[in-house]
Amino acid sequence: MNAIATMYAAPAEPRALWRTLAATALLALAYALLAALGLRWATVHGAASVVYPAAGVGVAGLFLLGPRHWPAISLGMLAGFGLSGSAMSWPLQVGFACGNAFAAAIGAGAMRRLDVRASLERPRDVVVAVVLGAFANAALAATFGTAVLWAGVPLPVSSLGAAWANWFLGDVAGVLLVAPLLMAWSAGRPAQRATWWLHLGACATSTVAVAWAVFVFDPHRQPVAWYALVPVIWGAIAFQARGVAMVTLTAAIALWGTSTGTGPFALDRAGPTGLLTLQQFIALSAIGSLIVASLVVERTGHLRLRESQRRFESLVKATPRLVWTASPDGGSLREAPGWRAVTGLPDGAWRDWGWLEALHPDDRDRTRALWLDCVRARRVYENEARIRRADGEYRWVAIRGVPVLDEQGAVREWVGTCADVTDRRRAQELLAHNEAEFRALADTAPAMTWVTEPGGATTFQSRRWTEVTGMSGADSQGWGWLAALHEDDRARVDRGFRDANARREPFAAEYRLRQRDGGWRWVLDICRPRFSTDGAFLGYVGNVLDIHDRRLAEEALREADRRKDEFLATLGHELRNPLAPIRTGLTLLARAPGDSPLAVRTREMMERQVVHMVRLVDDLLDVSRISRGKVELAFEPVDLSTVVASAVEASRPHVEAGGHELVVEPPSEPVVVEGDAARLAQVLGNLLNNAAKYTPSGGRIELTVSRGASDTLLRIRDTGIGLRPDMLARVFDIFVQADTTAERAQGGLGIGLALVKQLVELHGGTVWADSDGPGRGSTFSVRLPLARAGGGRPA
Repeated sequence: MNAIATMYAAPAEPRALWRTLAATALLALAYALLAALGLRWATVHGAASVVYPAAGVGVAGLFLLGPRHWPAISLGMLAGFGLSGSAMSWPLQVGFACGNAFAAAIGAGAMRRLDVRASLERPRDVVVAVVLGAFANAALAATFGTAVLWAGVPLPVSSLGAAWANWFLGDVAGVLLVAPLLMAWSAGRPAQRATWWLHLGACATSTVAVAWAVFVFDPHRQPVAWYALVPVIWGAIAFQARGVAMVTLTAAIALWGTSTGTGPFALDRAGPTGLLTLQQFIALSAIGSLIVASLVVERTGHLRLRESQRRFESLVKATPRLVWTASPDGGSLREAPGWRAVTGLPDGAWRDWGWLEALHPDDRDRTRALWLDCVRARRVYENEARIRRADGEYRWVAIRGVPVLDEQGAVREWVGTCADVTDRRRAQELLAHNEAEFRALADTAPAMTWVTEPGGATTFQSRRWTEVTGMSGADSQGWGWLAALHEDDRARVDRGFRDANARREPFAAEYRLRQRDGGWRWVLDICRPRFSTDGAFLGYVGNVLDIHDRRLAEEALREADRRKDEFLATLGHELRNPLAPIRTGLTLLARAPGDSPLAVRTREMMERQVVHMVRLVDDLLDVSRISRGKVELAFEPVDLSTVVASAVEASRPHVEAGGHELVVEPPSEPVVVEGDAARLAQVLGNLLNNAAKYTPSGGRIELTVSRGASDTLLRIRDTGIGLRPDMLARVFDIFVQADTTAERAQGGLGIGLALVKQLVELHGGTVWADSDGPGRGSTFSVRLPLARAGGGRPA
């Protein structure tokens, strides 16, 4: 028990221990059943067991599972004695059990040490299995068992030889019948094709039929026992080692027929030597089947090897590369097809180390040392060297060699290729040269240049980056450059660049960059994606430009613009304050009696100028409010007919004062927009006043309204002074005047059209001007979206 505990102490993992115990139990059970069957056969005519199949289970089990499972043999043997009802004493049973376990462990261990394959596909595997697994195992078991029998049962010395021979032959037959069967069928899965199984079934059926005719059917004419070998050889040829199953079927029928007194080996026909002849028949059938199977496998392997060699030679001729083979020590190159055509060296000159003569002198020592190092380490050989061609030109070749291992893991030979890579090397050199030029150019440029890989990580930053930020190139690689960004800008720039990189789109961003002295300066980072000739994305190349002074100037301009808006607002209020009492005074003067005609004319002129000044100040205040975002619009559904009527009514005095003809073409159906009715009327009124102002006396002004699918278009055409082409894009800018002479004559600050543009855009619309040139009139168009179903929107 101590020995068993020691043996099972190796598998430390509980699962491994349970698997080991389960395998031992199954092996013991199989051994016990076959041992009981063999012990029953031992009673036939009072002779020893003709075939002891348990011996085959013991050898095969310990070979497949390992010798440490030997307790299963002893336990199975003892259980077999119990199942067979043997009256043998316990000491003898224990002795036989130990002897069989010892013999099976020795035979299986020797087979494992000599690297026998379970498939028994090599002749050497068959020889070792027969000699060690069958004969040596049987000899040990017979010797040990006879000694135990002689010690426990008084037998005459003269009968010990017969007892040993019977024991030996029974174990040999049992091992040859069962062990190869278990080993061969456990070596991998059989073919899964249905035809393979049908073939196996046909062979087994034929085997049973022939064996039945030979060993059970009892005709008047005695059949020949060796006819039974025909399907056995068939099975060996068709199924190799697995075909030993046919031997097992034949032997089982032979044993049954002989035990029942039929067949050529029955005692009443063959005499006392019948059982011995049966044992020899079984042993020779099994050995012959295994030998035939191994020879078939070996022959098939030679044919496949020859076919593979022919394919290899064809492949060598078809490939543009130079293919070579070398001996295991690497010192002798075999024939290399095409070597002479490439190098010009005569046949055989490449053998041993002659092939080094074709290499460039500067590459020979390095190539030889690397080759020997790979040969010693048995690793793949990879190298690039220059080989002299037959015309004297040196070409770069990529040399690669791999070791070909045999079944024992030793190097059988080396196989390799030589591929011309001169063009690739030149392309790499050109690429390296261009890369060096790019780096030199980037390092001398005033901008900070950078390059990324496809994933977005930075792989290069010019020297200027280090000079500006103080960060080393290593710290800036990858995503390290983000550390130089202001913390308020870092997340925004990182997110924007990663999104652009995912979409392969150009990217630009402005952010604050920390300087070497710790200060911050605004920079513009702009980049574009790079693509290869085949469209593959390569990453980005970009520049970082200092725009700090520009940003300061822009901020100054914005501040000046803000101050201008504040000034205009203040100016408008300051001008409007004194206008109110002046206008009131003029009203009072108009009511006072006794004015002279001159006073009346003077007062009317003053009233007109005050009204004009009030309108200018109101426009100025509106522009100021809109610029500062303080204007309020009351959006609601508005019928444009109402807006047009209001605007025409307000502008009619100006139109009539100029003696113009005003033509209004209202829409044929109601047109409703979302907006502020008063502000929309102001827009049309300003455009009508502008047309009246810049149209000579007696001109024509047209106002049309047309409705579209989702918007409406208002056009105001005049026959006025027109616009120059350069004015079309600037006419809506504040303080821009189309004609200064006319403007001075008519009055105005050039803010009316600017106010129109701002109010239209606040309503979600657009406004533009068209003109065929000076003196040819102009057209102002306003496009507004129609009101949506369900009402307007909040102010």
